[in-house]
Amino acid sequence: MIVEPAFQDSNEDLEAKNDEVSWNVRGLNDPGKRLKIKNMVHKWRADVYCFQESKLRGDIRETI
Repeated sequence: MIVEPAFQDSNEDLEAKNDEVSWNVRGLNDPGKRLKIKNMVHKWRADVYCFQESKLRGDIRETI
């Protein structure tokens, strides 16, 4: 994604590139799946991650 800045620095064109990942996980309560997600986050190296989990246990929220 290219974002046009509201200003110009000297004569240089400024660009910002954002890599975004959005994923409906379905299974963050499972420790094995959390480990896989952690490894993927390190591998993908995106700028923004959005993970959806509708059935997350209360005691897991602090862990994530």
